[in-house]
Amino acid sequence: MKKLLIFVVTAALAFSFTSCLDECQKNGTADLIITNNSGEDFWFEVTSVNNNPVESRFILNNESSTFTTKAGNIKIWVSTTNNLENLYAINEISLEECRTETYVIEQCDINQTGQVIIANKTGEDLWFDVTGDDGMTTENRMLKSGEYTTYTISAGTAKIWASYTNINDDFQLVETSDLAQCDILNYVTPSQTCALLQYTDITVKNETGYGLYFDVWIYDETHTDDGYYLGEEYIADGSEYTYYDVYIGDGWASFEVLWAGEWQMTNDDYEINACTPFTFKWTSEKSIEAKPSKRRANGITGEFEREIKK
Repeated sequence: MKKLLIFVVTAALAFSFTSCLDECQKNGTADLIITNNSGEDFWFEVTSVNNNPVESRFILNNESSTFTTKAGNIKIWVSTTNNLENLYAINEISLEECRTETYVIEQCDINQTGQVIIANKTGEDLWFDVTGDDGMTTENRMLKSGEYTTYTISAGTAKIWASYTNINDDFQLVETSDLAQCDILNYVTPSQTCALLQYTDITVKNETGYGLYFDVWIYDETHTDDGYYLGEEYIADGSEYTYYDVYIGDGWASFEVLWAGEWQMTNDDYEINACTPFTFKWTSEKSIEAKPSKRRANGITGEFEREIKK
């Protein structure tokens, strides 16, 4: 009798499971359990691939509810009221047929934000900021070397800025990265400020036998006319001039000299590395081998162009 009872119960359970399996396969559905851990009570809705809503439900904080929906890509919507016009999508996930998935809603889901943690390892005290896709500044923060700070911004693109001062126009873009919703981006600076801000010193030595005017063109390797001049400087023969803290961008330079009333440029381009001082020696041979500066002939004066933090 006991064996018969066990058989009957087992058969009933097997039939029930098979029946449920057949039902979800027939309807192409899956179950999504939404757990609200956002800290607040919200209305939630789930829509399937064809955007058909399942049902709006009010889920209290720390409570869950199960939605049965068409398998495939589904969207999760949220609102503070039971009004379809106030619903906004907070995520899109994929559900397999006849599977049950759990999605935990955090505050970052509701606000559609992520976090950026900046650690200053440069050995100097610097100002930092982070902006999102809207480009608006969040908060300029001073970080001493060894300190870190956490920013919360809208998910999308995170831009990290750094500066010696608290003036927005002085901030330089040092990193751009994708920031997914509820993700945490950890950014650790290089060990030297010159590597972070991409600068170095460039020295021009004059060994031409004449006192002449010199200049340096800093540019992007792939866009030789998209750059800027460091500024014309007169250098006596046997002397040198140093441009300090030069922003090198992609790290390429050509050198120019005013020779016989015409600006000449070097035949070769030179790679410049951040934190590594670079010295270029003008000799009479280099001056003779130089070619006319097409930039100056075409009226290109150059400008230090960089993205400015709003």
